[in-house]
Amino acid sequence: MAIPHWLRLVLRAQYPWDHRAIRSRLRPLTFRPAVEEDYPWCVDLLEKNEAHGVPANHRESYLGNLRSGTQITMIAEDATGPVGTFALSRMNERTAWLSYVMVDPSLHRSGVGTTMLLGSLSLLRQEGLKQYLMLGALETSLAFYERLGFVFTGIDQTEGNQYLQAQLGPISPRLVRDCNKLLREAGVILPDVQSEIPFAASVPLPS
Repeated sequence: MAIPHWLRLVLRAQYPWDHRAIRSRLRPLTFRPAVEEDYPWCVDLLEKNEAHGVPANHRESYLGNLRSGTQITMIAEDATGPVGTFALSRMNERTAWLSYVMVDPSLHRSGVGTTMLLGSLSLLRQEGLKQYLMLGALETSLAFYERLGFVFTGIDQTEGNQYLQAQLGPISPRLVRDCNKLLREAGVILPDVQSEIPFAASVPLPS
């Protein structure tokens, strides 16, 4: 029996992606907050991703963001070591900003990025008001975020580079808890850092 249109809209509001498709993409990664010893690896990863659209003029600003204290940078690791990174900051009590989502190019399209995206959602608050997750996507990565429920909202020009702003939400506490459950079932190890996500002085880019 076909699912009624109204029910599809309700389900999409609760779950912006196909559970079965997502579950098959998740990888058993370990997430941890970055420390200063990780920064050279993070900058090297940024440089590796310049061939995939990351602006070359972002190295200094990225290093500045790593050290600024206005974002929490997470490292994703598998059995071989670090494989990806992303950063989270709060714009206000209901809106978080996701930035610098980067995967080792040798592991692009392997499920690492999908696992990191759900990992970022799992770090949002699991109780209280519904929330929004925003980002400034590169043109090369917007389709990836759209497949995971993000909606294009506008264009931003920063330091001579163009970014495509996108938003996911409203995100219910239930969806955050479900992200945690999905990830743990896939063998992902998550830190408890919800209270450590700082407020940003300005919008960090890119994703």
